[in-house]
Amino acid sequence: MTQVGRPGGEGRGMSSPPNHDRRINDKLASFHCSGRPIMTRNEFEDIPLLKAEAGRYPWQDIRSLPLRRDLPPPDASKLLLAFSTAMPLWAQWLMRLRDLLVSPLGLKTAEVAMRRAEGPFHIGQQLGVFGILYLGEHAVVLGQDDRHLDFRLVLQWQPGWLRMATLVRPHNLLGRGYLAWVTPWHYLIAGASGRRMAAALQSQ
Repeated sequence: MTQVGRPGGEGRGMSSPPNHDRRINDKLASFHCSGRPIMTRNEFEDIPLLKAEAGRYPWQDIRSLPLRRDLPPPDASKLLLAFSTAMPLWAQWLMRLRDLLVSPLGLKTAEVAMRRAEGPFHIGQQLGVFGILYLGEHAVVLGQDDRHLDFRLVLQWQPGWLRMATLVRPHNLLGRGYLAWVTPWHYLIAGASGRRMAAALQSQ
């Protein structure tokens, strides 16, 4: 199911984000967690890596955060630089706890700690638990494939907006159980990280 997270009251009076409307809010998170796909269109036609396969991820959280209209378009490197410092300290500790809890289950854990990235960036590089899968002009796709679930994290600049999307495809009961367990924490981390990333982009 596609969720478009609210910008938290930001951007009031601004034009709507391109390519989608904000039709579902956080109050529907419990229904969203069911993982029932209701996609009627591919939200990622402009990203070659996801053009054909985005619909294969039944669990989706898509949110847009407002940026200054006069902000110079950030390239992939600037998106990754902002992302690498976006996760709050409390969220980093949660990720470490997550690694301790899920490693006995066979889920992949971070190969390197999440820290400020310096670049240059390349496909296959690890940023914490996130592997770089795609570098576009103004978009990045991070992700990991596992035997229990696959996930993709999309970071994309669009005029006046930062779009962040998390796409998940569980493979089995363990993957679905893990997704249900982590979903509330995902919303907390994604909301805080998105706001910090948007602020970092506007201060570069």
